[in-house]
Amino acid sequence: MPRWLRAGVVAVVVIVVALLAYLLSSMLFVTEAAGARPWPLTALTVWDALLLGVAVAVAVFGWRYVHGVFPHSVGGAAAVLTSLVLLLAAPWPYTAARTLTGVEAGAALWVDLVFHVLMGAAALVVVGGMVRLARDRWIFEAGREHARSAPTARARPVKGRHHRTTS
Repeated sequence: MPRWLRAGVVAVVVIVVALLAYLLSSMLFVTEAAGARPWPLTALTVWDALLLGVAVAVAVFGWRYVHGVFPHSVGGAAAVLTSLVLLLAAPWPYTAARTLTGVEAGAALWVDLVFHVLMGAAALVVVGGMVRLARDRWIFEAGREHARSAPTARARPVKGRHHRTTS
C-alpha cells in the first residue's frame, strides 16, 4: 500500500471514530446543554474524541511499528501496544467516572484541563517516539544491508610529514 494511501486511511479512521465519539460523549457524559457548558469543556470533549480516534488507529495500524521496535519479543510488543491504546483512551473512563460521581464544576474543570491535556500530550509523544524508533531501525537495517553488498575499499599507505609518529 502506498504511503499516502496508508496515511489517508489512518486519517479517515481517526476522523470517523472521533466524530462518533464526540456525538456519543455529548449524549452520555455531558449533563449541561451545549450552550450552557463552558468552552474548555467543549474543547476537552473534542480532544477526548480525537484521542479515542488515535487510539483506535494505533490499535489497528500500530502493530507493524511496535513489532518493528521489539522484533524478538511478541509479548513485549503486545504490552507496549496495549499500553499505548489504554493511555490514549484513558480520558474516557475518567470522564465517565467524573460524571457518575457528580464532582462540582469549578475545581473539576481545572482537574479536567490538566488531566486530559497532559495525558493526551504524553500519549501522542509516546506514539510519535515509537514510530520514529521503528523508522530509524528500518533505516539502519537497510543501510547495513547496503554496506554489506558494497565492495571493500583499499587502504592507502599513510604518507606525509603530518603523519609522523612521536615517541
